[in-house]
Amino acid sequence: MKHLCDALSVHNNSLQCLREECSLLKSSCEQTNTCFKKIKTDQDEFEEQLLKIKQLLEDLHYATYDGSFIWKITDVAQKIAEAQSGKQTSTLSPVFYSSPTGYKMRASLCLNGDGDAKGTHMSIFIVIFRGEYDAILWWPFNIRVVFCLFDQSGKGHHIIDRFDPDTTSRSFQRPTMNQSIMIKLNFYGQLVPLGTPSSTYPWVIIKLRG
Repeated sequence: MKHLCDALSVHNNSLQCLREECSLLKSSCEQTNTCFKKIKTDQDEFEEQLLKIKQLLEDLHYATYDGSFIWKITDVAQKIAEAQSGKQTSTLSPVFYSSPTGYKMRASLCLNGDGDAKGTHMSIFIVIFRGEYDAILWWPFNIRVVFCLFDQSGKGHHIIDRFDPDTTSRSFQRPTMNQSIMIKLNFYGQLVPLGTPSSTYPWVIIKLRG
């Protein structure tokens, strides 16, 4: 009987030790999970800050100091073919600023045209985003937008057109959404038709000037 009691006591002690070890292990796991969650949170915050820094550097890179933005588009023939097939109807420029503290903008080029110009001439859209400096800028947007397509053949047959915003239109008021002002330019007649030999325009350099 005494032997049985001793064995039971040893068994109970072993169970108690196991319970304590399990409790310690559980506590350790919880602490580890807490550490992992904190590391994940810190990592997410770091990545968010890194993205902000990258965006800031990109914005600074594409900020202009004379109101001009030069956009070089390569592989034009391939992009035209993709636009004609409907695979990729537009090509987007990087987001840029009209000046270091100016309007936040982007260009969208439809190499196969848009609307009535589709299939015959190129169309370009200028999109004005809500930006950091809108509070100190003039509204409605009333800056003439000048488009220049540079002839790469050396003959100087550059193509230039311009757009003057209608300041009475509500479309050019200060943006209240992320993307609210869109200026569309179709270059009928004077713009090089899409059938022009690619040797004339092996790539497209667009200069936008406010």
